[in-house]
Amino acid sequence: MDVDALTVRIVEAVREPVQESFRGYFKELLIPSFEASCQKMFQQISNNFDNGLHRSKSLFAFFSY
Repeated sequence: MDVDALTVRIVEAVREPVQESFRGYFKELLIPSFEASCQKMFQQISNNFDNGLHRSKSLFAFFSY
């Protein structure tokens, strides 16, 4: 058996376990972490937006009198 044939057999043998491991990593770790980070980011954006609106409303009310 030559080196190229051996390489092909090794690649074929490890392809599926590596793919399954990669999929598992994405499903169990990477996607939930990314989702949690996005939720925190959007919550911070929402909080800052709400605070800005509240300040603008307060200033508008102050200068309206």
